[in-house]
Amino acid sequence: MLGCVVSRPLVAQTDTGAIAGTAVDSSGAVVSGAAITATNTENGLKLAAVSNGAGEFRILAVPRGNYVVQIASKGFQSQSVKVTINVTSTQTINFQLRPNGGSTTIEVSDEAPLITRPMLLLVPPFRVHR
Repeated sequence: MLGCVVSRPLVAQTDTGAIAGTAVDSSGAVVSGAAITATNTENGLKLAAVSNGAGEFRILAVPRGNYVVQIASKGFQSQSVKVTINVTSTQTINFQLRPNGGSTTIEVSDEAPLITRPMLLLVPPFRVHR
């Protein structure tokens, strides 16, 4: 007797998705080492990643829900975007970071400033006595 058994591959059921993307600057150059944080707006859950040498990041096993995804990197303005994570889907976010606004330089000196005032010469009236 010849028998045949057919089975389906086991697929894990999951109720999570993922967030992936890139971080580049305004010229298109990759930004490595950027901190990415995804915060669930309903329960406050925070998940984090760091962009790699190619400017790519990936946050896996993100529970479904609404998130604010923020990116921050030294020398750049932070940015955030709202996303909804659905089961087994990946939300792709490509950040283009802008440099921080101009820098401010403050010079501190311990010297007293030179103060000039107009001279006022007060001369009492002279009387000539004869």
